[in-house]
Amino acid sequence: MNLSLFEQFPTIETERLRLRELADEDAPAVFDMFRQEQVTRYYDVETMTGVTAASALITFMRQRYGSRAGIRWALEDRESRNFVGTIGFNSISQVAHKGHLGYELAPAAWGRGLATEAVRAVVRFGHEQVELNRIEAAVMLENHASVRVLEKAGFREEGVLRAFGYWKGCYHDLRMFSVLRDSDAASV
Repeated sequence: MNLSLFEQFPTIETERLRLRELADEDAPAVFDMFRQEQVTRYYDVETMTGVTAASALITFMRQRYGSRAGIRWALEDRESRNFVGTIGFNSISQVAHKGHLGYELAPAAWGRGLATEAVRAVVRFGHEQVELNRIEAAVMLENHASVRVLEKAGFREEGVLRAFGYWKGCYHDLRMFSVLRDSDAASV
C-alpha cells in the first residue's frame, strides 16, 4: 500500500468536479446539506440543527486524515465552484490494503450523475495511487439511489450484513458492496 497520500492532501479533478481538502469555510455548506432530512435519512449522522455540528464533523474528518485512518474530500462543482458534497474513505486499513467508501451529495446535485463520477474517481485513485486491493461500501437496504451509484461504478454486491450498523437508536441491516483492484477495476 502506498502511504504517500498522507504526505500532502491530494486534489482530484474529474470532468465536472474538483475533489479537494475540506476547509473550515465549508461549514455553512456542510450544515446546509446535513440539515436536510432527505440527506441524513440513510446516514449515520443526525440531522444537523446548527453550523457548530458541521464544524465538528469537518474537524473529525480532517483528524482522520491526520491520523492516517481515512480521507474525506469536499466535492466542488468545477464550473460554479459550489460545494456539492463530500466523498472519501471513512477508514483505510493499511494491513488489509482496503478502504471503506462513504459519500453524500446536496439534494441540488442529485440526479446529474455527479455521485457516480466522484465514486469512479475515488475508486481509481484508491486502486492506482494508494494501491488498495479492496474498496467497500455498506448501504442501508432502502437506499436504492446509492445502490445504483455503486453498481454504475463497478461495485458488486456481496450480501446483507444483519444488524451491522447502529445509529439513531436502532440497528440497521446493510448491503455490502466491493470493487477489487485486479478483478473488478476494468469495469469502473
